[in-house]
Amino acid sequence: MFCFLLVQSSIAQAESGPIINEFVFNHTGNDTCEYIEAFGEANTDYSAFKILQIGGDGTGAGTIDSIFDIGTTDIAGFWTIGFLTSVLENGTVTLLLVESFTGSLGDDLDTDNDGVVDSAPWLRIVDDVAVFDGASSDRTYSSTILSV
Repeated sequence: MFCFLLVQSSIAQAESGPIINEFVFNHTGNDTCEYIEAFGEANTDYSAFKILQIGGDGTGAGTIDSIFDIGTTDIAGFWTIGFLTSVLENGTVTLLLVESFTGSLGDDLDTDNDGVVDSAPWLRIVDDVAVFDGASSDRTYSSTILSV
């Protein structure tokens, strides 16, 4: 199981937009209770932001596999997708938190599978993190790469 708590640089970063705070996926056995948590200003509407799950395995690298709309944070500044089952990928995957996304589910952001985003349908990337499982043909799209 991959369970990561990402203690980001500071509250100051959250003031420029939400950040990816924690995620859980690839459980031993059934992939239940998967989730992604964002952190930002308390009671703030972050509907202009989305979390994209980008596949990184082999020839499917660079494809948007899931899009999560961020809503309003709670009184402590947290927002979560809730618990999901078999939605978040196993293997190499990148999570991008973007502002003003104009793309679609299934878009291939890396058409030549070289690990570089060829198409960026967003205003800016606010935060990102990737998990790399070690396969030589896998790609990540983040400056923060966690190995398993």
